[in-house]
Amino acid sequence: MNESSHRISAAHALLDSGGFEAETAALAVLANLKAEGRGSARDLLRRIARAAEIAGEPVLPFKHATLYAVLHELEFDGAIQPASDGDRAGRTFVITPRGKAFLALAQERWRSAHLVIRAAAAAAESQRP
Repeated sequence: MNESSHRISAAHALLDSGGFEAETAALAVLANLKAEGRGSARDLLRRIARAAEIAGEPVLPFKHATLYAVLHELEFDGAIQPASDGDRAGRTFVITPRGKAFLALAQERWRSAHLVIRAAAAAAESQRP
């Protein structure tokens, strides 16, 4: 198995293991780290909350505690790594190449699901009298 295949299968395992709340938090963390660069858990919560508000979703789709558990899992899986050695509260993270591959795969899965849901809704709408 080549390195790319290994990354994809590992990403599938993370996607399938945690449920919607954990997957949402993982994607929010990875997308934020990719877009805005390094950040601590506190920075990530603030930036993700700001992005949710801009998108018209004032309530995060995950609990703060979920974010901390997801950060641990993402670090363990090699999707993020510490950018500083500060204490737990001040530690910052960056996305790794593995994290970028996971994010791309996850975004494609969500895009596909969104298209199917939209198509199903459009079909149902067109059948209404």
